[in-house]
Amino acid sequence: MKRFPSKILLTALFLLLSACITTTTQKQIELNNLKSLITEWDNLTEATEVTEKEAEVGDALDEFIARYSTAAIDDQTVDMLASLTDNPQKSLFAVLFLGKIGPRAESAVPSLERALEAEWEKRQLKENNPPVTIYVGVQLVDVICHTLPKITLEDASKNTICAEMDRRRSPSKKP
Repeated sequence: MKRFPSKILLTALFLLLSACITTTTQKQIELNNLKSLITEWDNLTEATEVTEKEAEVGDALDEFIARYSTAAIDDQTVDMLASLTDNPQKSLFAVLFLGKIGPRAESAVPSLERALEAEWEKRQLKENNPPVTIYVGVQLVDVICHTLPKITLEDASKNTICAEMDRRRSPSKKP
């Protein structure tokens, strides 16, 4: 039986370890870049700049998830996005981005539920604050009800507000 020379074996182990370290370092660099983009987006107030940065954050998030999976998203990134659900100018895309992260964003569920309740109350009280609308007919309440099941892996109807929204959309359904 032939034995591999120890130099070859050590070199192979070194190269393998180097590749793992490089990948981990690259992943951390890209995650830090994503967090920087989220912070920049959070600090913007002008609508045009916000829209451009939303697209940039969305692209960076998509690329990161495609390369490393949602499991590589850390708690801080989820918390950063969850904190934006309170911001009327940024809440819709924050919710959409959390939906892309899926079950890894479970710590954001309380923030999503608070945003859902706040929007529902606005709708019920018919305040001067119109519901946040992303496209004609699609509002924050709809987006949150669509996103929650992606994160919790439970049927949206388990949420009282989402169940009521569904019932109102389909009057033939019984409560």
